[in-house]
Amino acid sequence: MSSLAGKRILVTRAEHQAISLSEELKKVGGEPVEVPLLGFYPRNDGKNITTIARLHEYAWMIFTSSNGVKFFFDLWDKHGEEWPKDLKIAAVGEKTDEALRQHNHTADFMPSTYTAEVMADEFRQVDPDPGKVLVVRGNLSRDVLPEAFREQHVLFQTITVYDTLPMKENKRQLLQEMNDQPMDGLTFTSPSTIRAFHSFCEGEQQFEDWLHLPCLCIGPTTASEAERTGFKEIITPDSLYTVEGMVDALRKYFNQKG
Repeated sequence: MSSLAGKRILVTRAEHQAISLSEELKKVGGEPVEVPLLGFYPRNDGKNITTIARLHEYAWMIFTSSNGVKFFFDLWDKHGEEWPKDLKIAAVGEKTDEALRQHNHTADFMPSTYTAEVMADEFRQVDPDPGKVLVVRGNLSRDVLPEAFREQHVLFQTITVYDTLPMKENKRQLLQEMNDQPMDGLTFTSPSTIRAFHSFCEGEQQFEDWLHLPCLCIGPTTASEAERTGFKEIITPDSLYTVEGMVDALRKYFNQKG
């Protein structure tokens, strides 16, 4: 019998992203319960349109998420003209590169470990004199890359192409799922999903009990937020910070629990 057979696992990703994690959970017998806690919305301000018109001025463009790719190319399809032939692209990991491939682009550089910290270190090793860099991000993106580039005296600009907001309309559904039947585990793929869960559930009678549920995080940044929130059983993949790595880590956890 699978180690996840019959176990109800909360999936908190946005609706269009939840399917990949849910499918991986089903493969090992899990029962995913999808309650999206965040929504992603395009930011179509004048700065973004101006930046797209001047894309030829940049030597590198860096994407730190597949959402950044999606919303950037939504803007490009509306306002872009000729793609700069010498522009190089960096992606934080495989999923971001997959999103690029959907738009007929591929990453010229990916870090060995899919975090912004490693990306900042290894990017300069690949190109010590990168020229002007454009960092594509969301409103909740951390400042790891910008801070590193300032210290390294890299000429860069950021562009915020989407906003991440809590889906308050799903709070009732979340509390109903948490209270109606026991949940065997929780999954989080960003610090903002943890913050949304916290804000929706804090004050509930069973909230302290929920903090003792297995809390599966996609990587160390999300795990740090889980620790700050007070989760006691935090699980992360060893190195592969993807949904496949998450499910493998959860499977190993329950196997060890017997």
